[in-house]
Amino acid sequence: MVFIFSRIFRRMISTNPTSNFVTLSNRPIVQTNGETVQGSLKLHYWEWQGRQPSILFCHAASFHGRCYDRIINEALHGFHVIALDFRGHGRSQTHPPPYHFRWHGEDVLQFIETLHLNKDNLIGIGHSLGGYALICAAAIAPRRLFQSLLLLDPVILPSSMYEDYDRYSSSVDFIRRRKNQWSSIEDMILNLEKREPFSQWPQDTLRNYCTYALDENNKLVCSPDGEISIYKKTLSVTADAGDVTSVKNAFNTIRTKLGSDPEVLLYNASGFAYKSILDLKPEILQQALNTSVIGGLVASQEVLPTMIKNGKGTILFTGATASLRGSAKFAGFAASKFALRALAQSMARELGPQGIHVAHIIIDGEINTPGQVQSQPNRDIDSFLNSDAIAETYWQLHIQPRSTWTQELDLRPSVEKF
Repeated sequence: MVFIFSRIFRRMISTNPTSNFVTLSNRPIVQTNGETVQGSLKLHYWEWQGRQPSILFCHAASFHGRCYDRIINEALHGFHVIALDFRGHGRSQTHPPPYHFRWHGEDVLQFIETLHLNKDNLIGIGHSLGGYALICAAAIAPRRLFQSLLLLDPVILPSSMYEDYDRYSSSVDFIRRRKNQWSSIEDMILNLEKREPFSQWPQDTLRNYCTYALDENNKLVCSPDGEISIYKKTLSVTADAGDVTSVKNAFNTIRTKLGSDPEVLLYNASGFAYKSILDLKPEILQQALNTSVIGGLVASQEVLPTMIKNGKGTILFTGATASLRGSAKFAGFAASKFALRALAQSMARELGPQGIHVAHIIIDGEINTPGQVQSQPNRDIDSFLNSDAIAETYWQLHIQPRSTWTQELDLRPSVEKF
């Protein structure tokens, strides 16, 4: 059960919780040189002892676990409550930006598992980023984590806003202007109590916020750059799909920058060879096979070790009608597409029992890209393949229940003759 809650409780009293640390293993950590490595992450949390069920409180970006004392001590008085400080916030470990959105959700999941909180009919309460992190943890967990969730203004947005940061970067310009260095906690309080929304906060809430938002040098623990980086997670890596070394280097770059392997591999690359049989040279056919098949194999081998270790993952190969039958002068293309389909079928049967969903999707027809639509203004729009519908189909393949996995699919406009 999930509740969306949009008001903050006020006029409550505060008591002091205990301060605790926990170390998570094998988490992505950004080094001073910008490289992301897997290492230990030390997270801090505040704990109020009390009766079950346990309640996990997750804060908003730039906030911390002590911002909600009034809610915890009044509305949740007598319950066992844990208020987590996300990485880069409060007393938890910091590192150079970025602090990716998904990392917080993964941190929450491992935090819950490390403290064995999911055995206590756990309730999650999350504000903004904290709401997202709880939903993310619940989504990626192999089993049910929460009895219920209470979310205050959760950052649950269209996927494009997580992926295409540059289009929305102006919305965080105000964060860049935020003062990062203060002379003291009192200086910060005196400045903020005159400004919205802080002027509406109770004095003890504002004092808690300022006290634990600053480090020992009176600088914001969650710097403006650090907060901005939470909303930025785009990475473009170029590779030659027909070159084994290039593909391997691309995945090494992904691991270095993101600190983990992808959970989903979508392989679209094709080696197109339109030649008559007499003109189809072996090297042309070999290049088509390298791009369509060898590239797909190598890319799969790069992501599979982590998928197998985690017992989950999705690999989707895009095919064409040439995956089913050849045509005149399409021997090179069809041979590579036949081979890719055979690779997908074999992988599906081998990897399915290990929790890896492998599927082959035939997409045949023109896609409604702006260029295609504009160049054919009189053409019926339904005769194009809709790109959003294709994306939705791929997404549904990724989230399909294991009891009903699709291994082969054929997508075409309803008006196509085939």
